[in-house]
Amino acid sequence: MNRHALAAIMATLLCSSLHALDSQHAGSYAVIHRAGRLTDMVIHVSQQNGQWRLEQRNIDGSWKDVSCSRNCRLQDSTAADIETLISEAEREHSRFECVQNMAFAFCSYQSHQDPQQAGQLMSMRLTPTPTLVRLKKLSNDRYGEYFPGDPPNMFEIARHIASQEGMTAFIERYWHYQPQKAFASSPDGAWGHSGTAMSSQQYAIDSAMRFCERSRQQAGQIARCRIVNLNGEWQPPSRRKAPGNPVKPE
Repeated sequence: MNRHALAAIMATLLCSSLHALDSQHAGSYAVIHRAGRLTDMVIHVSQQNGQWRLEQRNIDGSWKDVSCSRNCRLQDSTAADIETLISEAEREHSRFECVQNMAFAFCSYQSHQDPQQAGQLMSMRLTPTPTLVRLKKLSNDRYGEYFPGDPPNMFEIARHIASQEGMTAFIERYWHYQPQKAFASSPDGAWGHSGTAMSSQQYAIDSAMRFCERSRQQAGQIARCRIVNLNGEWQPPSRRKAPGNPVKPE
């Protein structure tokens, strides 16, 4: 083997290792909205026997593997790969290490100028130009499983929610949301709920009220919506007040 061939092989190996993640990047991450707030979308990244795995948390707290197997396993990204995943402007500012499959890449970055400026992101590859999604690390482990216990019985729920459809939604969906969560209902049967683990309690209240009011107006009902349950606790009638500003339907 001549000197030039050996140099080419070493360069390839070095480029690959420079852009490989290690176990310190495993953990749970929340997706950051482009407006800067944390969203309810949470992923868990792990590594076992050298193979990376990415799971997405469902709204009921369960997890779904989205890294799959065979031809869409997460593989270490090379320098050439990263040029297709990250824009030139981003690469001029920071150094990137990624693992990727055909649909997305999970990457860690660190500023060339300031090592304290570092973080993680995902590059979505199914668009003509890869879309970058910023992430915030929540935990080194699987993020807070939520077990709310058994829901109230149907007789208790019926005291607060007038429609059968609303009662079913309360048990099958709303009850399993993580706090912050709110359920709104009207005496005529309109209802709406919201579960926003990464947002504020007020955001959950406003969202539940908005959905309920939209349902009420579409049905032509008169009785206004009120928050009847907040984070799993029934709200006394004296506290079931809508937010100060009128709720506008979307």
